[in-house]
Amino acid sequence: MGTKSHICICLSAKREGQLVQPRTKRLFLHVGHGKTGTSFLQNVLVLSQDNLLEDHILYPTDVSRESANFGEVTSGNARHIFESLSSVDEFLSSIEERESSILLSSEFLFLHFPDILKEEGSARELFSTLRRHGFEQIDVLLFIRDPISFAVSAWLQLIKSNRGQLDLSDFLSTTTARYPSRVRRFIEICINHDLVSLTILNYSRIKENQISALSSWLGVNESRFVIPSNVKVNRSLTGGEACIIKLLNSSGAHFDGHVGKELASLLPNVPSSGVTFPLELQIDFLHSMRQDIDFVSNFTGIEHAYRDDLIEDAMDVYCFSKEQLEIISEYLINHAIPGSHFQQKTTIRHKLKSIISKRFSSKK
Repeated sequence: MGTKSHICICLSAKREGQLVQPRTKRLFLHVGHGKTGTSFLQNVLVLSQDNLLEDHILYPTDVSRESANFGEVTSGNARHIFESLSSVDEFLSSIEERESSILLSSEFLFLHFPDILKEEGSARELFSTLRRHGFEQIDVLLFIRDPISFAVSAWLQLIKSNRGQLDLSDFLSTTTARYPSRVRRFIEICINHDLVSLTILNYSRIKENQISALSSWLGVNESRFVIPSNVKVNRSLTGGEACIIKLLNSSGAHFDGHVGKELASLLPNVPSSGVTFPLELQIDFLHSMRQDIDFVSNFTGIEHAYRDDLIEDAMDVYCFSKEQLEIISEYLINHAIPGSHFQQKTTIRHKLKSIISKRFSSKK
């Protein structure tokens, strides 16, 4: 298996004041994980393709620059590549740009990449395939997020996608909420391979400086990156939005479309609001993952270690803007009333708009 991989804790792509360009072909893997600004970074990479290629880094994708600039959510450019060894070889064989390093970004890599590495035989075959295509090193960038902040964001994302029915207290017992154990597994597998260089950064520490972190990891100047017009991508639901959508998810009715995604897309700058999360429940949740939290933090160092930051327990009283109510009511009209009842829809739509208009005009 070779010696342990290099764990990069700090951002150290500079030497004597100059950014270091890759000297050999490298395979860069940005693996997420979820709820760490992945969609935003992927849109930046789409818009920065030409600049990156000038720096000998290829980011292959079929996502349009218009979509990336608007801030649409994608699954990156590597959803299926590491599902099997044959798909890796097939992908690399299809690349016409032979002299450049390759950059792949997908949260699915967080799941598929270690599955290939964990078996000695498949890991050996993967490295053989990469060498055959001229790659000497795999550079992996893994963003983590403080446990409480991540669990709340993951719960809200599940609700937004129309799959969330659990209360937050029940969600905390699921593997989806307990990511420190998954991060630990990822680290334990990666460090056994000397061709893997793993960089671990805490999104909770560098949320406002992700582009700087990305540029340092890749060894390119930060000015090479093009920022989307819409920098707020895939925002979390507010507590009120989550409450309504969870009720719809639990109703047993079938709704086409995703009102949560519509709210996030049409109103991207709505600030997040609190959720009901008792402090004692947060403390118990952290305690139950203590061994995994400490394991990961030992590898990241103090700067990017997990923190036990708690969030304020919000009241079950929610506020909505006029725009939020209009989107929600329009969604219910379109999806809860049979399509043939056009007149009924029109009547209800006018009544709801009248109520909303009067409610907000009375506050002025």
